[in-house]
Amino acid sequence: MKQALGKGLPEPFRSKLHGGCWLGMAHGGLTTAAPANSRRAITAATAFGVDIIEVDVHRTIDEQLVLHHDRDVRIGAIPVPIVLVTLRQLKAVDLGQGDHIITLADAMDIVRGRAGLFVDVKADGLARAIVMTARRLAFTSLIVGGIFR
Repeated sequence: MKQALGKGLPEPFRSKLHGGCWLGMAHGGLTTAAPANSRRAITAATAFGVDIIEVDVHRTIDEQLVLHHDRDVRIGAIPVPIVLVTLRQLKAVDLGQGDHIITLADAMDIVRGRAGLFVDVKADGLARAIVMTARRLAFTSLIVGGIFR
């Protein structure tokens, strides 16, 4: 039995695939415009017209979901695991070009109605918090994936 194309995907992705179209995806946003996972990179990707933006999610010591590719962030010259710092400390880190680490909720607000998010889970135990954030913000264009261990 042939499975329906896109079955299990949220709208509008399912309909687009079913209609024979491709989905455009930006890894970390438009990283030629700004640092990956930053507000400007995500905003630029939506302006470019991609369907899905892949973002990397970690949890801070104060239980906030933040976007950053690597497990560690440099605070000064020292790499520090994101899980050991607060959101406030992370917001003070300059990623380059004046960009700062943002939360998953920020990313949902940026793309709402313009693109979906593919969330790459970067640590164990984050899936529930990601889904709860999406429910709280009524954000439905979400795909959660990734394997940590």
